[in-house]
Amino acid sequence: MSSANSDLKSSQIYLTWFICSAFFFYQYMLRVFPNILSKEIFETFKITAEEFGTLGSIYSLTYGIVQIPVGFLLDRTNIKNITLAAILLCIGGALMFGISKNFYLMQVARFIIALGSGASLGITLKVISENFIGTTRSVLSGLTLTIGVFGPIIGGQIIKHIMLIHDWRIVVIMIGISGFLLFLATIFFIKKTKYKAADGFKETIGQFKYVFSMPILLYSIIAGGIYAPACVFGDLWGGRFLTTKFGTSESDSISISLSLYIGLAVGSLILPYFSEKIKKLNLVIIIALLCNASLFCVMLFVDKLTIEQLYYLVCGIGFFCGAEMICFNAAWYIVPRNASALTVGVINSFSIIFNAIFQYAVGILIDIMWDGQYTKDGLRAYTEDNFILGISSVPIVLMICFIISLGLMKKIKSGNDLEPYTNN
Repeated sequence: MSSANSDLKSSQIYLTWFICSAFFFYQYMLRVFPNILSKEIFETFKITAEEFGTLGSIYSLTYGIVQIPVGFLLDRTNIKNITLAAILLCIGGALMFGISKNFYLMQVARFIIALGSGASLGITLKVISENFIGTTRSVLSGLTLTIGVFGPIIGGQIIKHIMLIHDWRIVVIMIGISGFLLFLATIFFIKKTKYKAADGFKETIGQFKYVFSMPILLYSIIAGGIYAPACVFGDLWGGRFLTTKFGTSESDSISISLSLYIGLAVGSLILPYFSEKIKKLNLVIIIALLCNASLFCVMLFVDKLTIEQLYYLVCGIGFFCGAEMICFNAAWYIVPRNASALTVGVINSFSIIFNAIFQYAVGILIDIMWDGQYTKDGLRAYTEDNFILGISSVPIVLMICFIISLGLMKKIKSGNDLEPYTNN
């Protein structure tokens, strides 16, 4: 009976993890709407690059701000109610995005989607950190991001095909409504589980001292830098940059930019697992930053690249973005288990808020270089040089984080570069 009960409990944990990962997949699909629908949004609302950039920055800033309060709550209550509320917010935001008649309402919709999305990764990683250790924990955390990033890959293809039949607004509304399947799955299959809360004010203060320590803040900055290519290129500017610089069709440009998430899906599995296997988490982070800065420079400054070469190049960039998950795994070695969700919240908060500001800054840089020309449709005509100036800030950020990450090398000695926290 004891074995049967253990198997049942294990199955329940994996089912909970899968549903939470499916929600992460769903919100990721909503997240990249601006990139997939950039042409339709520009034509419908007659906006500038700076205004378009707010769709990314509003989302990222909101997503980042909610991370710490969500992490604090997840360490002190069950995940079921938080999951249900988060899914409803995502559904509501998607529906508002689809029915928006002016650009300001679309910005509000992005804000609402971000409120719900902000809990998705923390929920899933809390389930993992509370129930698994070692390579199993590393593999499941990587697999979570892999499942999530298939949202834009699959969602992008779905949107492209349905838009051949229906207006883009109808497509967005359909995807929004599909979230009710997750809502029902959460109601029926996720059990209410209350995690052990901090015993009192003193212990709570102790947790905050851990999660706001210098190593955690360092991992937060680096995680933001590692993920910058996905936020700037995958979420917003990838499609338009590729069409302008390489003359690819809009369909090919969207497919190529979304291939970043294919690389991210693979990298999120391989890099965390490999770093745990060789017990060199910090070293893998450093190598990933250097490789991504190099690949991004190739894409920006090499003029003649075929479609196939662009696919491989963008996939490679996505692959090394997968090192972001190593930052979470490394941080979990430093903090007690009852602060795991709060740690995820702090790292996510700092990294995403940075990328929110960064996305907006890229739009401003592109607008600064605009030469005043318009297309026949009355839209601003941005040139190759405009995009290169704005997006070249990405490899600069990667190299800054590479220099910062060299400080982590001081922790690397013979054997493990991180020792597990032993008072969990």
